[in-house]
Amino acid sequence: MEGNKLGVKGLAASLAKAAKNTLGGRTLDIYLNAQKFIKKDDESFRLQVIYKGEIELGVWLNTNGESLVLIVDGNRMGFKLLGEPKSPDIESDIKNLRYIYSETLFYPITLEQLKIISNAKTVEVKLSGQSQYYQTVFDGDNFDNLKKFINEYAK
Repeated sequence: MEGNKLGVKGLAASLAKAAKNTLGGRTLDIYLNAQKFIKKDDESFRLQVIYKGEIELGVWLNTNGESLVLIVDGNRMGFKLLGEPKSPDIESDIKNLRYIYSETLFYPITLEQLKIISNAKTVEVKLSGQSQYYQTVFDGDNFDNLKKFINEYAK
């Protein structure tokens, strides 16, 4: 867990997040982190998705609808992207003759939804595009990280 101070166009804000919550994959990594953002007297929560893979995510990501879907104990939770995807960072992997794209996306979420997810038995994660998707599941560490985040930052 990390706590960072951020300056947002001259306004002080603080950000707390559950970090390094990897969901893994063979040729890609997807991290699903929780964040609490405080600005003046207002606080909000977000899911932060960090994608690393061989395909540029923004090329196929569904930006008009729900591009992140969680199936939590059989119940669907859909999330729309907050803003537009930014240009990805590109790393050159000379050893394996490939490029790795790294992109960060944000999705608004309520505290109640975070609590439901952290107390679930199963969570399937689906990141959807126009014609393809990536799907994975939460494991024990993911639930533990989310519970720690809620206990520390979401009281």
